[in-house]
Amino acid sequence: MKLRNITFGSRQPASPMRLSLLYALLGAVWILINDRLLTSSTDAVAAIDPINILLGLILIAVNSGVLYLLLKTRNDNTKLPPHKATTSTQSPTPFLLAVFVSLLLVAPMFNFGINHIYAAKVEKDAYSDLRLIAEIRSLQLARWVDATRAELESQSNQRYLLQFLANGQSTGNAEQQLDSLLRQYDFSSLSLLDAQGRTLLLRGNKTRKTEVQEALFKEVQRNGKFSRSDFYLLPDGQIQLDLMLPLHNSDQTLLGYLRISTAPHKSILQQVLQWPNVNSSAEALLVKSDGTREQVVHAGQDEIAHALTRPAMTISPYDNTRYPARGYDYHGNFVLAAHKPIEKSSWHIVAQIDKQEVMAPLQALMQFSGVVLMVISIISFFLLLIWRQQRRAYELELMAQSGERDRLLKRFYDLPFFGMAISEPNSKRWIQVNDRLCEILGYERDELLTLSWDDITHPDDIAIDQDYFNQMLIGILDRYGREKRYRRKDGLYIDVKLEVNCLRNADHQVEVVLTTMDDITEAKRAADALRDSEQRLALAFKASRDAWWDVDLITGRPRYSELWASMLGYQPVELPDDPNYWQIITHPEDLPQALQVVSAALNSQESGYQVELRLQHRDGHYVPVMMRGFIVRDPEGTPTRITGANTDLTARKAGEESMRMTTVVFENTREGILVTDADQRIVKINRAFSEISGYSAEEAIGLKPSLVSSGRHGRDFYSQMWHSLNTLGHWQGEIWNRRKNGEIHPELLSITAIKDGTGRVTNYVSIFADISSIKESEAKLEFLAHHDPLTGLPNRLMLISRLNHEIEIAKRNNTLIALMMLDLDRFKNVNDSFGHPAGDALLQQVAERLTARLRSVDTVTRLGGDEFTIVLGGINQPEDAARVAMDIISMIEAPWKLANNIEVRIGASIGISLYPGHGGDAMELLQHADAALYQAKAAGRGCMRFFSESLTKAARERFDIEARLRNALKQNELMVYYQPKVDINTRRIVGAEALVRWQDPKDGLIMPLRFIGIAEETGLVGAIGEFVLRQACRDGRQWLDAGLPPLSIAVNLSTHQLHHSDMLAYVDKVYAETGFPLELLEFELTESVLMQRESEVINTLNKLRSKGISLAIDDFGTGYSSLSYLKSFPLDVLKIDRSFIEDIEKDEDDRAITATIIGMAHTLGMHVVAEGVETKEQLAFLRDHKCDMYQGYLYSPPVPVAQFVEMMRASLASEAVNLEQTG
Repeated sequence: MKLRNITFGSRQPASPMRLSLLYALLGAVWILINDRLLTSSTDAVAAIDPINILLGLILIAVNSGVLYLLLKTRNDNTKLPPHKATTSTQSPTPFLLAVFVSLLLVAPMFNFGINHIYAAKVEKDAYSDLRLIAEIRSLQLARWVDATRAELESQSNQRYLLQFLANGQSTGNAEQQLDSLLRQYDFSSLSLLDAQGRTLLLRGNKTRKTEVQEALFKEVQRNGKFSRSDFYLLPDGQIQLDLMLPLHNSDQTLLGYLRISTAPHKSILQQVLQWPNVNSSAEALLVKSDGTREQVVHAGQDEIAHALTRPAMTISPYDNTRYPARGYDYHGNFVLAAHKPIEKSSWHIVAQIDKQEVMAPLQALMQFSGVVLMVISIISFFLLLIWRQQRRAYELELMAQSGERDRLLKRFYDLPFFGMAISEPNSKRWIQVNDRLCEILGYERDELLTLSWDDITHPDDIAIDQDYFNQMLIGILDRYGREKRYRRKDGLYIDVKLEVNCLRNADHQVEVVLTTMDDITEAKRAADALRDSEQRLALAFKASRDAWWDVDLITGRPRYSELWASMLGYQPVELPDDPNYWQIITHPEDLPQALQVVSAALNSQESGYQVELRLQHRDGHYVPVMMRGFIVRDPEGTPTRITGANTDLTARKAGEESMRMTTVVFENTREGILVTDADQRIVKINRAFSEISGYSAEEAIGLKPSLVSSGRHGRDFYSQMWHSLNTLGHWQGEIWNRRKNGEIHPELLSITAIKDGTGRVTNYVSIFADISSIKESEAKLEFLAHHDPLTGLPNRLMLISRLNHEIEIAKRNNTLIALMMLDLDRFKNVNDSFGHPAGDALLQQVAERLTARLRSVDTVTRLGGDEFTIVLGGINQPEDAARVAMDIISMIEAPWKLANNIEVRIGASIGISLYPGHGGDAMELLQHADAALYQAKAAGRGCMRFFSESLTKAARERFDIEARLRNALKQNELMVYYQPKVDINTRRIVGAEALVRWQDPKDGLIMPLRFIGIAEETGLVGAIGEFVLRQACRDGRQWLDAGLPPLSIAVNLSTHQLHHSDMLAYVDKVYAETGFPLELLEFELTESVLMQRESEVINTLNKLRSKGISLAIDDFGTGYSSLSYLKSFPLDVLKIDRSFIEDIEKDEDDRAITATIIGMAHTLGMHVVAEGVETKEQLAFLRDHKCDMYQGYLYSPPVPVAQFVEMMRASLASEAVNLEQTG
């Protein structure tokens, strides 16, 4: 196929207008200067006659007009289109003769001043031409390098290369394919290397490996991706360029490398260094200069580029730091030169020309200026000859370029590896396709030629395809690549990878579109299958609650599950990329045995191992785990991978410890314990039983408890005992028993019946104490009735008593009482991290410090948990209570030492109520102190607050809001505002978020922040959510009926709606009422909603999604979930919380977190929406990191429905204008 009217940097000949104007300018200047020279040379005194000068200028103008008409006529008659340019057979003699005769009418004579006027301009024009040629040649060479790279990358997934590297031996096919590439692209050599860089296969020139190739291999090995060398000279003086690419199999295992060594001196350099016009001394060079020597590559006569090296000269045209560049070239001639660096190279393209040749026309004019007619005629005639030669060279160059392009295109077009097509840009209709494309799409060639690529593109891919294509048409892109879906003739859709290029004509308009495509359907299916398999494996591990891990012994790269990381207090991204990290965190006492077990398994042929050890948690404590590993070996038996799972033994160890403690308590308690079976035969006794009764275990076990009966109690006593045991399951009372020595003693006995799951009695447990300690027991019970058993402090009962007593004293003495309610901050962390015993010990220390800090007349009580109260009596002013409270807060914030030298830090919040200002009795003071404590916690903890009337006022206001909100639902005072969601690339409105507003008759417009919290607490949020959903669907339906384009509407879904209502039935009801397409509906859920009743939530969300509804995670990053956790939910959209966006311009952490969220969300197949975008800088960052959509005040705040409709119409109108301008 011929590609017409396409130019690649050719210089067109000067136009007739330029030649005529140049002639007129030269003649006019000469007339003005010539008369002055004549006057000065003849010592004339009289002034120059202005009439003579005017006549001369008129004559020049007339002759210039005649010259223009002749040249234009000649140009129009002989002009050929570039693709039909041939050698003209028309004789130029009449035309040249007519021009020469017209030149004879010119009378003025050139003088010596022309050199002064035009020398600088001629030199500047020469530099401009040289710079343009250097840029064109540099671009041409860069494109050749890109094309070579593309060919190298196209071979990266060729099966014959991967099979060769995998098998380690040649099958013959690899040599044939590489030889074919050598012949097609004139490469110097092609090499296949293994993963260690050893050459497995070399085709082409067999030369020794160069230092450049060694360095290139190390760079590719380090970076794991494509790289190339710079151009460099070989010892034989030839120039070479090396390119290298790593080759991986389907699971990304490195197999080896493919290296291409090019010989640009035989191919591209000869084309690049050819000069595009007729200047005899002009030439293009490839130059590298380091300040001490210069390497120069020039075009040779044998169609091969040659290189030479010379020392750097003081005045060198090859010094790229000087502009304009001039000096003595490698011939020894003084030249003018222009430089253009080659992209990603230390070499430059230099276009140079002898200065003598540049100045030759001016020198010729000066030499022949003595003869007016001869000089003007010869110079003009010479310009005409140059113009004719340029035009002829231009036509011949176009012919040569067209033929070479057709030859290269035909060779590439017939390659069997890719589908190729040429299409017309306006209709997008294919005008030529190759056999491979027909095979991919299942059509005959004639059938495809009747179609355009739009006809068989998947509907969902057309919009983005058109966007890329429009950018190519308007010149933003010259090429692009993407993946899309085509419909085959049999109706099936396939996935293809496209590379689209265009060829432009001289006006930079796209003339044809060249497309290459590869069928990647099977590759994507394989990738999906692998991903599905990995997900199932992860779910299996998740269901087992085992923390899986994996180590690739070839690459040394480990992988850890989220549970593995969380078991030790880490996030997966925080774990180092070190396969031996487990050894670092293993308890030193456990490491030797663990290493021995693992090493023995690896060195033998065992398939796995298991070992129990302790791993250090992030907070420093050790977690007991059972580590199991499964070894994967290659066919030779060498281990290549270890996959395993860790089981947390903490619960089991805790159970064992609990059992041990139970046994210790059983054996060491001072109360006697006796256990019988259901038949009342003794099965177990403790040491205290033996000490009290005198019977050993051997003597008692197997007998009945009547062994110790004293005989003092009659039948009625035991009947009542058994009646209580049979009906209530327990009995307690005082009893007299007999010791082995016959001594009778009183006991306080408690008997409990132990039953199994069916309610059948299996055992009886008796606990008794010697009656001699009954007084002590009564005193202890009395103490426990009024004191906290853990700390020994008075309890609530005694607090009320003492507080009432202090109130009576204060009434008599007219003094103040302060009641402090104290709550420990972060106490729960201590319990969760170190266990309840540590928490109990901490509470005891707090009680001791509080008691030591206060006066003996003050009362410290523990109400329960981590809550204490303090009664300060006899104070004179509130400041006294505040001072004590701040001292207590400071005291509690000091470090606390627990067992095992564990140091913890906690805080305290204190609420204070005063008598008589805040209450008249104990209960009222307690309530108000509790309210003040709530206020202290809300203020940020670690502070104290007095009770104030504003707390009561706030509570009343909440009740008022609740009552008015219930009425607002009935009176239709709620309304829906919409905030647009904007496509970050096209700037089109693609969706809207529906947000509720309350138009209250009393307070006006009320924002959600004021009433949504109350609605959630009272259950009204369900009714509000249903109203927003129904109204949003009604509005959306009206927009569609009004002819507006389909728009996604997002509605927030609350926990109440998801868990406490039949959401699915309500969605169906709203759809039946409004007819709004569910495919355009999107539900937004917060992380807290997802984390409650997970299995139920997933089931509901799957059902919603099956109806076509999209699901979005709202305010992501403010909760405790992770992307890996969210992937178990059927989510489509992720919304980044505004807290990350607002500081993105100045906070490096927020920028990193936002970029990571976007990348990982895209990996999980979710679209990303940024909330709260308010500045252009924020938008630019999001666009650079491929965020999909945004919403925020930068575009628009939430607005009423009418204003939003107007906004959509304005957006559509603006988009239509843009399309009209670009179309």
